[in-house]
Amino acid sequence: MLAEIARFLGQSGQLRPRARTVQHPRCHPDPTSSTPATRAPHHDGVDNNAYTNVMAVWVIMRAVDALNLLPLPNRLDLLETLGLHDAELAHWDEVSRRMFVPFHDGVISQFEGYEELAELDWDRYRRQYGNIQRLDRILEAESTTSTATRPRNKPTR
Repeated sequence: MLAEIARFLGQSGQLRPRARTVQHPRCHPDPTSSTPATRAPHHDGVDNNAYTNVMAVWVIMRAVDALNLLPLPNRLDLLETLGLHDAELAHWDEVSRRMFVPFHDGVISQFEGYEELAELDWDRYRRQYGNIQRLDRILEAESTTSTATRPRNKPTR
């Protein structure tokens, strides 16, 4: 199963001119939100969610580790059964080394383009709603999403 998941992840990325492998949306960046992201109207979700990309690399590396732990005869049998060839394993290695993880201001971005989002006005939301513990629901009620703005700092209350 791990090898098949790694196969899917290895096939789902594509090489961009910046010489990094990128993932197109696989999940919404905020699992607590029930609305699709609004910044990418051509599809739901966002491109290059940092967590998704890092976990894709981790899964691919664990699949390779698991294959390498098998005794050689068992490994060869499994590779044959799955139709996994050296070229595909080499591709997994390339993907794991060249996966794009977006950064802005020296920190990992939640997703590609995060730094372009408008800053969230925490003070306005606190004044207007008081308890903003479920900010995702407030944003949803205002016909926006948690991917339409970015918090500069997490709320302290």
